[in-house]
Amino acid sequence: MKRLTQDDFNDVPTWVNSLTVNANGELWGHEVRVRYLDCNDRRFWCALMDRVSILIDTGYDVIRWRESAIDRANK
Repeated sequence: MKRLTQDDFNDVPTWVNSLTVNANGELWGHEVRVRYLDCNDRRFWCALMDRVSILIDTGYDVIRWRESAIDRANK
């Protein structure tokens, strides 16, 4: 299982400001910073409907997925 780190920002579009892992182990990139994301209790992190999110990868550790959200450093 992969763990989410700042290194995961290296291969994502520059507009991605935060990364999250959902309960399925999917890595998602979001246009907004973490403070603008909501985590629903089912499986997913959500941004507002008018903001862009993109599926980036799979196979991430899901043990603490609700605490997985990180912002891009130095932006």
